[in-house]
Amino acid sequence: MYELETKYPSTLKVLKNAKSIKEASNYVLIHFESPNNASALSATRTQYSQEIYNLYKNEGVVMAKQLTYNNWMSALDNVAVTARRENWSYGDSHGWPPCSDHIISCDRHPARALYDMGYTDQPRIPGSTSGITVNNVNTYLPKYGFVKVTNPKDIKKGAIVCVG
Repeated sequence: MYELETKYPSTLKVLKNAKSIKEASNYVLIHFESPNNASALSATRTQYSQEIYNLYKNEGVVMAKQLTYNNWMSALDNVAVTARRENWSYGDSHGWPPCSDHIISCDRHPARALYDMGYTDQPRIPGSTSGITVNNVNTYLPKYGFVKVTNPKDIKKGAIVCVG
């Protein structure tokens, strides 16, 4: 989504205003990807696009922002500002999205920042803390480019520190 917003805004505008899956799929195929055999691929591409849409149409899927250092820091800052402005309390949030119950903690803060960036596929445990937690951070975050740092000298602002 980030790439569409910043490098291809005209393509994004067409996609947001498309009246059908076929219209959106064909636009991307013909005007964005531009393979030599676009017309031969149209029906298959439309079918695949429809299948993906059907899988996620009720999920409220939001395309995630590119996870860059600046986007990450901005998302963390936005959560902190909102928590202060709305006087959130500290503790174990059981809400989904993370902190929707106005409770924040050391693992809820980055979980909410990631959620706000569109990373909505975080683990959810009904009736328990949902989103990334100290229990699942090591399996979830590497999927999105986070790396484990073992030398304390390598810790930077924005790092998620897990002790234990």
